[in-house]
Amino acid sequence: MIYLAAGSGWWVFLIIGVFAVIGIVVFLLRKYIPGLANYEKEDEEKIAKDNLDRILVDVDDEKKQEEFNKQFKKNSEEDEETEEKSSKDDEKNS
Repeated sequence: MIYLAAGSGWWVFLIIGVFAVIGIVVFLLRKYIPGLANYEKEDEEKIAKDNLDRILVDVDDEKKQEEFNKQFKKNSEEDEETEEKSSKDDEKNS
C-alpha cells in the first residue's frame, strides 16, 4: 500500500484514459446512430401556446362570456387610470 502511494501515478493516467475512451465512444455513437442524436428543441412560443391550450377552457355560455368581457373592460380601464396617475406622479417628481 505504501508502495502505491509513493510510486508513480500511472493509475491516474489509466483512469483518465478510460474516461477519455468512454467519451469518444459516446461521441461517435451519438454522431452516427440516428436514434441517439439530439432532438430539435421546440421554440418557446409553441411550448407556451401548448401550455395555455392545456390550461385554458373555452366558455360556451354566452352569459358568462359577457360577464368576462365586462370584467376585462373594467380591469383595462382601471389599469389605464393607474398608468395615467403614475405618469402624472412621475412628472411631478421630475
